Amino acid sequence: MGRAPEALVMESNCCGAVARLQSRLPESSGRVKLAGTANTWSWTVECDGELLAVSGRAYLRQRECQYSLWQFLAAAEVATVVAAERGPHLCAQ
Repeated sequence: MGRAPEALVMESNCCGAVARLQSRLPESSGRVKLAGTANTWSWTVECDGELLAVSGRAYLRQRECQYSLWQFLAAAEVATVVAAERGPHLCAQ
């Protein structure tokens, strides 16, 4: 659905980004915009000028992009980080 605006190398950075996104969702805003010269659309989630999440792909139709943003926001609000199949638990305290 969506991803971090930048690649996160370490697991702890990923866990922190998820926690930050969820804590800032109530004050954040989603934006749908043209993604370039190919007439495709993408979305972003921002809070106080900080980019928190971006769409995982470009969309051919603006309405599909908007729907994907709504789905992402609804899922991100209630999402939990699950344990990895191998190795230690992701974001385990």
